Amino acid sequence: SAQQLDLALHGADLGLWDVELATGARRLNDRSLEISGNRPDDPPEDMTSWIERIHPDDREAAAQARAAHQRGETEALIMEYRIRHRHGHWVWLHSRGKVTHRDKDGTPLRFIGTYQDISERKDAEARIAEFAYHDSLTGLPNRRLLMDRLAQAQHASARSGKAGALMFLDLDRFKWINDTLGHDMGDVLLQEVAMRLQACFRTTDTVARMGGDEFVVVVQDLGDVDLQVKERANNLAEKVLGAMREPVSLGETQHTITCSLGVAIFVGLERTSAELFKHADSAMYRAKALGRNTACVEGPEPLATE
Repeated sequence: SAQQLDLALHGADLGLWDVELATGARRLNDRSLEISGNRPDDPPEDMTSWIERIHPDDREAAAQARAAHQRGETEALIMEYRIRHRHGHWVWLHSRGKVTHRDKDGTPLRFIGTYQDISERKDAEARIAEFAYHDSLTGLPNRRLLMDRLAQAQHASARSGKAGALMFLDLDRFKWINDTLGHDMGDVLLQEVAMRLQACFRTTDTVARMGGDEFVVVVQDLGDVDLQVKERANNLAEKVLGAMREPVSLGETQHTITCSLGVAIFVGLERTSAELFKHADSAMYRAKALGRNTACVEGPEPLATE
């Protein structure tokens, strides 16, 4: 039976653990030791030492799941959490276990289960999530994530009474870059634009790429007084225009790129996201009509006043 169990565990790439709950002593098979980076000749760890290796963000949930099962509230312990490998990196574990022995009063005495290293699966899930919500070229949030951030910003504005802004940016004559220097250089330019935009804003703001040469920024907390809000929005717009005008190396030559910027200010939920995009887009096209390399700012109706 022991040989059959070893074969089954090996075939499933599972580590076996066995805990004496009264003492906290843990017994592990070779695969469990390997997963955590321990060696067979290392001193055995007790439960206290093991718990200290669990990622701080996962420790409370793991403790609650373990305690609930030991109280008999769940059929089995099934959880996923991270532990620190002996070499310092984090390893994701899928752990399944069950209390196998209790005393006559129902107090749990022995806990047996398995570990499976699911780090590769978690990495794959993180990459899939990254692709789902971020632009693959620039790494910026895409439209899907942007809409979520805009909704959050509008609700935050409704609670605080402070204005925010939606900025719509379009590069001037970007098609000329692609047609003349090629799409590879166009991609380099878009990546440079993304970095420059991020440098212009706070981490609480959201810089996103909509596609092509269109970028959108959600700005929070511009203030609650009409003139103050307009002034801050204009200052941010000028900061962006100035950052874009800095020369950029494309291949062996320096190029100067400009942009047209439209800004729609919002307070709370007075405008829908569709209306904000419409106003910001309209303001951006007015900026282009004025000769490009400029910004137009539209305010909400009515604007916040003193």
